[in-house]
Amino acid sequence: MLIDQLRHDFEELKMDSQDILADQDEINEDTRLQLELINQSLAELQAKGNSAQPQTKPQQQFLRAMSLEE
Repeated sequence: MLIDQLRHDFEELKMDSQDILADQDEINEDTRLQLELINQSLAELQAKGNSAQPQTKPQQQFLRAMSLEE
């Protein structure tokens, strides 16, 4: 009886850890995609060059890009 309970508990822990790892992979993929979008946005802003607007600092461009996603 005790061994059966331990086996059951072990299988539950194993499934939980697999779920956690799958969630972590999903988060990593989402983060990678967000970084790609940020890099693309920065490249587009740099390609525009000197337009009618004054040049902003990269930090300001990043914050502006992040606020557009919300």
